[in-house]
Amino acid sequence: MNLRLPISALCALAAASLLAVTPAVAQTDLDDVVPAAPSRAAGYALSNEREEPADYVRDLLVLVNLGEGELAKPLMDELAGMSLTGEQLAGLVAQFGAAKIHRLARAAELGPAADQFAGKCFEAAGAAAADPGRLSELTRQYATGDKAARRVALQGLQAAGVDGALATITALAAADDAKQQSRLREALVRMKPLSTPLVAAALDSPNAAVRQQAAWALGQMGDRASIPRLAAIAAGAQGSEPVGAAARWSLSELTGVAFSPTSAEPLLRDAIVNANAGVPARRGVPGTGAQEGGATAWIWNQDLAAGDAAVVSAGVSREDAAHLRTAELAADLWNLNQGDPDHATLAVAYRLHAEWLLDNRGVAATLPGPAAADLPAETLSQALELATEESLTGSAIAIAAELGSRRNPAVLATHDGRPSPLAAALVASHPAVRFAALEAIMQINPTSPFPGSSKVTKSLLHFASSDGESAAVVAMPKTADAATVSGRLAGIGVQAIATNIGAAVVCDAADHPDVEFVIIDTGVLRPNVREVLFQVRRLTATANLPVVLLAADGQLDRAKQIAREHERVLAFPRPHSTEATTSIAQAAREIAPAGLPTPTQRNEHAAAAAGWIERLLKDGPSFYNVRAHSSELLAAVNRSSDIASTIPSLALVGTPESQTSLLNLANQDVLPVATRDAAAAGFDQSVQKHGLLLTRQQIVGQYDRYNASETESPDTQRVLGAVLDSIESLRDESLSGETPSEEPRSNEG
Repeated sequence: MNLRLPISALCALAAASLLAVTPAVAQTDLDDVVPAAPSRAAGYALSNEREEPADYVRDLLVLVNLGEGELAKPLMDELAGMSLTGEQLAGLVAQFGAAKIHRLARAAELGPAADQFAGKCFEAAGAAAADPGRLSELTRQYATGDKAARRVALQGLQAAGVDGALATITALAAADDAKQQSRLREALVRMKPLSTPLVAAALDSPNAAVRQQAAWALGQMGDRASIPRLAAIAAGAQGSEPVGAAARWSLSELTGVAFSPTSAEPLLRDAIVNANAGVPARRGVPGTGAQEGGATAWIWNQDLAAGDAAVVSAGVSREDAAHLRTAELAADLWNLNQGDPDHATLAVAYRLHAEWLLDNRGVAATLPGPAAADLPAETLSQALELATEESLTGSAIAIAAELGSRRNPAVLATHDGRPSPLAAALVASHPAVRFAALEAIMQINPTSPFPGSSKVTKSLLHFASSDGESAAVVAMPKTADAATVSGRLAGIGVQAIATNIGAAVVCDAADHPDVEFVIIDTGVLRPNVREVLFQVRRLTATANLPVVLLAADGQLDRAKQIAREHERVLAFPRPHSTEATTSIAQAAREIAPAGLPTPTQRNEHAAAAAGWIERLLKDGPSFYNVRAHSSELLAAVNRSSDIASTIPSLALVGTPESQTSLLNLANQDVLPVATRDAAAAGFDQSVQKHGLLLTRQQIVGQYDRYNASETESPDTQRVLGAVLDSIESLRDESLSGETPSEEPRSNEG
């Protein structure tokens, strides 16, 4: 209902307003004030009959526009109390427009109910706009309707934002009529810049007609970020096809000059340099930010089926977005000359890493570029070297796995005596890469030494020592404070290694495979916090670990300044509660590099490493010299959560320390009886192969242990009896003059 007031009425309203703001001559008791009667126009609005929600909104707007919103509050409360469907709420936005619904939300006199009601309206309108069935109908209407129908359809698609653009590009991919494809391209052009990255992704469509439409559209959109990729199309194998012609037209539109095929490779190389330098391909595209400091990656769905979206998206960091951009550019560069090994090296390294990044975000994508299985070992080794240098974790893992599956020891040989890329990956900064390299070398199983082979045993022992728990290093000036923080971390399932010496931080973090982050108090000494942090970042094994700096009162700004000097470093005040400590641990984990092994994966790595150690001790080759590292092996056993998996290795080592360790395992009645039986069997195996290596005192002590087990379980007596059988089978004759503290009971039966 639209009200038109006569000029005289408007003048009266203005005069009333002026009188209302005139200061009172004398103070009046507020309780005696009589509310002003509504104006005639407000009275009309209040007296209207209201049957539908739209009637309420109409009268509310009249009262608010008249400046008499106080009179409208009861109407607003009544409307807010109605049980309206999403369709009804969305209909109000469609009928009155978003601006008028916003007007109600901004009217303070209507109270919080108005703001809440407007929010529900916009939420319902957004859901209605993005309804897949509705969007599908709008794309059909735009592709097949007349001019008026297309205008209405475009408005609906634009109102749906990114969802509208996605529905349109999906309809284009499904269309098989050239006229409909052109119309849908026209709609996408009119939806720029939201639609621009989706159209750019269509350059990777397996459908030539879709690629052609995308190439035309990017020129019409003025998307200069697509110039290198369009150049690759125009200069490559597609240059003589219709998509090549479309690419050349767009290039002339975007650059203002005729395209020269010789410019394609320099354009691609320059774009790769810019991407790796962190220069975003497109700036200021609204609606495509995934998170603060992040981006949305749009990837063409190569396995497109009926009902699927043509383009899939993933929220990524800016660094990851740069890697994804480089992957598509490197694939284009490789397509220009697939015989160039340098092009293949770059393309496969970035393609595999990009696919890994997407997979970590729940997007299974097959990207353009060479497949690792189709490339020679030399090219893969070069790609592995590039991957480790540039921290392309996913690529390094995949290439190591491919080299391992081929079982060719030649990939470990070099002409200059330096470790091959695969052997060098044993000391990569990312633990998943280090394990992938170790696994590959164990699969290859070389029979002769190679450059870097000395790192294999250390790597095996490192992974075998995992106990599968989450751990952290905590360094604070006072041992008591470090213990307090450690206790709070233990309450959330994190085993803390506490120290008050700065120099111990790097050693503890590097030696323990389960450390997920490091906490350093800025007051730590020997050395100071800056030097400790420098050491943590300099050592390859700890270079990527998240670090949290704790600051005393008044020191937080200093801690933040130090944190800004490094990557993956945060600063917090010293925590004084479990909640604050939990927040610190959560924040540290959030900045960890992608793909860090989970506790479950670390358990699996430990079991695999224990199996490889056992194989090397049993079958060789001997150049790994695993037996010389018996002390490290014993330390790994003591840490491991899967003791049973390490027992065969202890049995094969054949040192006094290994036999003592097996003896101790057999004696521990807190362990499962199956583990104790395995330890006793391993002890017997070691004795039979290497002789009895216990001291006289240990042997006498074992008799005492057996004699003291008379009241213990039959299982315990059986295990201890088996140990004595092994001892007596090869006991040194020089012990015959020794008399145990008590005659041993019979261990038969």
